[in-house]
Amino acid sequence: MNKFFLKGFLYTALSLAAFSSCELDQLPYGSIPEDKSWTSVSDVENHYRGLLAYIRSCSGGANDYIPEVQSDLFNARTGTTTLNQVHNWTFTSSQFSGDAIYSANFAMVGQANDLLAHLDGFINDPETSEEDKITLSQIKGAAYFARAYAYCNLIVRYCQDYDPATAATTLGLPLVETLDENAKPARATLEKTCEFIRQDMTNARTFMGDNTGTLSEPGTDVLTALEARFDLYTHNYDDAIDKAESLITSSGYPLSRGLSPMQSLWYFDESTEVIFMPTQNEEEQINDYSGIWTGFDITSENLQTVLRGASPSYLPTQGLIDLYENNDIRKTVYFTAPESMFGQLEPYLNFTLPFKIVASNGDTEDGTAFWKYPGNWNLLKVADINSIISSAYHMAKPFRVAEDYLIIAEAALMKDTKDEDLAREYLTTLRRTRGATAVTASGDELVQIMKDEWVREFVGEGMRMTCLKRWHEGFTRKEPQAFEHNMLIRTSGYTDLTVPADDRRFTWEFPQQDLQANPNLVPNWTNN
Repeated sequence: MNKFFLKGFLYTALSLAAFSSCELDQLPYGSIPEDKSWTSVSDVENHYRGLLAYIRSCSGGANDYIPEVQSDLFNARTGTTTLNQVHNWTFTSSQFSGDAIYSANFAMVGQANDLLAHLDGFINDPETSEEDKITLSQIKGAAYFARAYAYCNLIVRYCQDYDPATAATTLGLPLVETLDENAKPARATLEKTCEFIRQDMTNARTFMGDNTGTLSEPGTDVLTALEARFDLYTHNYDDAIDKAESLITSSGYPLSRGLSPMQSLWYFDESTEVIFMPTQNEEEQINDYSGIWTGFDITSENLQTVLRGASPSYLPTQGLIDLYENNDIRKTVYFTAPESMFGQLEPYLNFTLPFKIVASNGDTEDGTAFWKYPGNWNLLKVADINSIISSAYHMAKPFRVAEDYLIIAEAALMKDTKDEDLAREYLTTLRRTRGATAVTASGDELVQIMKDEWVREFVGEGMRMTCLKRWHEGFTRKEPQAFEHNMLIRTSGYTDLTVPADDRRFTWEFPQQDLQANPNLVPNWTNN
């Protein structure tokens, strides 16, 4: 396996300022970074570090939880003011929390373009050593990967779902591949946008060579995972199956099996099944899930600090919880407070596990919170009481091999000549690894099991809205937990929300500032 530059090179990237998706405000027609020094290979190193930081900022965190809050899987707890318009589907182009996702991905496009505009000068320089040329070529491949990754992130949010019959007349995205910061590109068709993405992936593979990458640096393995995801999106089902199977049969990413490995995956960001995970450490922390899925009500009683219970903004619906069999390890990991972590607080706080749920008026009641992201204590500078209960940092896992099992199952059921045996095989393997039963169904029942398995495996990871859109399905928000107290916001558009498949908000609108600044950018909605 080839690695970029020197051993430990990536970790010097952590000296950069942290790029949060909420901090990036560059526009697609003005997102090209200011011209910087390009005089030596060390300058390329600096730009490559910046690219890794952008990849990290476009993975996990708000990229995951905003579409999940929009979906049918969660309910807003009383007193919640975070993402309310997203949750009840009243957001507008001028008031929408997802705008930073758009800006961050186009900023990554700009950083990739900056590298692509300068790398050939170093690669073709006769004074560049052969060893450096190989490394520079691999970085060029990473830049193409990053641009393709950005457009794949954007296409599922800001474009209609791909249909081969209509893609040539459906609006896609503005294609930015130059360093012209004054350009105001129009939207290409969806077909042209997908051709652009596919060409970037082809170029990425060419320049990556035999570099399979590392856990935190892009190489051919994560590129294959992106290709499989993209092939499913563009209905290239046989290709999606081939690419997904190549990752599974390589034996390089075995699924986490058993309770302890699943806890390590979600509580401590450690697992064999992760294909790609941008690096964080205690010096640089992004992707804080506190407040959304985790939150705590703390008070003082008789000079004793008391943790009264959990008070997150969003709670899982009962319909979501009921999708899991009792023996399914995911049910335990996702919906039970991790005693191995919180138990260490008991000498300092008065509380009991499992946590009660705390309403905004102070009422407490038995209930279930979503514990998939309780916070990795290894990412805290000081694992003290305040930092533990006020933050929940995790490293993003944008590519896990579990997705490839589901890509195979879905592609096998969606292609013209269905292969139910193949779908059952991969669904059963995934489910048995998670402690659930084998799949024996066929026909429509098998299709529904496949769709439900996407929920069971990827809840909280930003996949739900993408799946519903891909399947052209609306939803009625799932049955809420049966609380006796006033625990959930129950006004119209919250627990009772029903959304048809053709609701325009399945496709997000471009940020208002972009629409105003670029007259060539045709909006998704005729009335904002």
